[in-house]
Amino acid sequence: MSEQAFKYISEMDMEKWSIAFDGGHRYGYATTNMAEVFNGVMKGARFLPVAAIVELTFYRVNKWFVKKREIARERLASNHPYTVYVERKLEANRRKARYHSVEPFDITNGKYEVTTGKGERIERKGGKRYTVNFSNRTCTCRKVRVFHYPCSHVLAVCSAYSLSEDTFVDRRFRTTSYMRTYEPQFELVLDSTQWREYNGPRLIADTSRVRTKGRPRSKRLRNEMDDRTDRGLKCGLCNGTGHNRRSCAQRQRG
Repeated sequence: MSEQAFKYISEMDMEKWSIAFDGGHRYGYATTNMAEVFNGVMKGARFLPVAAIVELTFYRVNKWFVKKREIARERLASNHPYTVYVERKLEANRRKARYHSVEPFDITNGKYEVTTGKGERIERKGGKRYTVNFSNRTCTCRKVRVFHYPCSHVLAVCSAYSLSEDTFVDRRFRTTSYMRTYEPQFELVLDSTQWREYNGPRLIADTSRVRTKGRPRSKRLRNEMDDRTDRGLKCGLCNGTGHNRRSCAQRQRG
């Protein structure tokens, strides 16, 4: 669609912008959604004083760890080997796998050909063939390499020959790894009245940097989404455009 964009991307290393060539390091993530999740956890803290930001961050992160630690313990007690995320993905792939057919080529070395079916979605054509190799833990669809858990083609082979998909699931997606992530404990912070006397240097605030009244000017870089080329001022009194309620002629006449 754009020769200039194609030229720009072609000059970059493919692992920098293509999941298929990133060496499997992104685990399928193509966006900054995870950063937004953590940003959401800290929502409301950004405009507080520094001391309040530190305290709020401490208690919210501790609350997050306690919650995740309990989830991990419950899953271990219930014999769930994988995280909730992966189990949902595996269940979706198992539904697809029911429509695939498997042809063995080398059972000893674990080589199979999988032909996809149409499945529940009518618009799908099906009939595509993929090679699953259990010895190398690969599939020619490359989803195993990108996402680090078995695709529907691998699960079709597992179902047909009573094989375990466990070797295809990355250790980072296991409940034991999830548990180790949230094992660290936060130490309780004593009330300030119980703190030891501080004998170090004392900092004096620069009064010239005290924020003045009014809303601070935003330092965010503007882009094309900030342009209001198709939207002008609209009056809430007469519904006219090009002015607001304060400068409306009807108000002046009244």
